[in-house]
Amino acid sequence: MSFGVPELPAYRYANEVPLRDREDALPVNGDELTITKEPHRTFLYRNAFATKHLIDRTTVEVLVQAGRARWKIENEKTKGSPTALRCRDVVDLVLSYLEDTLDPGERQILEAHIADCPKCWRFLQSYRETVALGQQLREEALPPEVREHLQTFLRTSLPRPS
Repeated sequence: MSFGVPELPAYRYANEVPLRDREDALPVNGDELTITKEPHRTFLYRNAFATKHLIDRTTVEVLVQAGRARWKIENEKTKGSPTALRCRDVVDLVLSYLEDTLDPGERQILEAHIADCPKCWRFLQSYRETVALGQQLREEALPPEVREHLQTFLRTSLPRPS
């Protein structure tokens, strides 16, 4: 932020945009903020956000600012590098999440992603159910070859969110 030099925000938005170029693609609402600085419109900042809320000209600024504030908070820990979590990252973090061993920043980012991503939410639920079923088994009741087969299956065969 530069004192005495006006910053110019520009907002763009679109509703019901498919995430992929396929018929079964999940539609999302997206908004974008670009900030430039006068007098030469020097680029300062740009970020885009997906939301489940419908966006119109009266709500775009509020939604973008809420997203921008969240982005800033999430990135304080990493000193400005992007923290957008990809679905394939969820797979690597889910066990630590369930064991409550993630640091608070990682946990917040993961929970925000899961709240907005139906595929990752379903993946987390199926993982929880699998763990619960596994805990119901008594270790001595499970033959070693079955245990090994189950562990291999869990590592390699569970559907991963795309």
